[in-house]
Amino acid sequence: MEINVLSKNVFDNLMHEHKINDQTVSNYDNVFFISINDTKSSEYFEESWFRKNHDNVMVLYFDDVESENETSPTNSGKCTPFSNKMAKDLYMFIKNNLEKNQCIVHCMAGISRSGAVGSFICDLTRSNRQKFLRDNPQIHPNARVLIMLNKEERNSNNE
Repeated sequence: MEINVLSKNVFDNLMHEHKINDQTVSNYDNVFFISINDTKSSEYFEESWFRKNHDNVMVLYFDDVESENETSPTNSGKCTPFSNKMAKDLYMFIKNNLEKNQCIVHCMAGISRSGAVGSFICDLTRSNRQKFLRDNPQIHPNARVLIMLNKEERNSNNE
């Protein structure tokens, strides 16, 4: 599986270039999208490119923090950390899209939150890690997100 971890700017340009939106995304049946966005209290908050989830799109709003008491690089207001419910929902979404050929995941910078999700998908699909890292050299995965997704996978395998 090809896994692309992108910044919001690169993601937005890609969506514009290919005219992908809520009305056309179902035409991309071999691609799934994970859109990670800052929360509304962020000074960088923008509505997601997608206004709703689809079979091949999951939209998430959380900040790059461990707890609500922290500030993130992009949010000095009240932050929302990645939650257990988000981990469970995201894991199920990923599992439901594993037959696809490509995953496009983005966050504001394309480094930490999306890097963790991309790394998780790489490991889950047993994709070529060296190629993944070559294609996404900017990533520095958020440990909390990665740990919670791995925990969700273990819990799912034990059911």
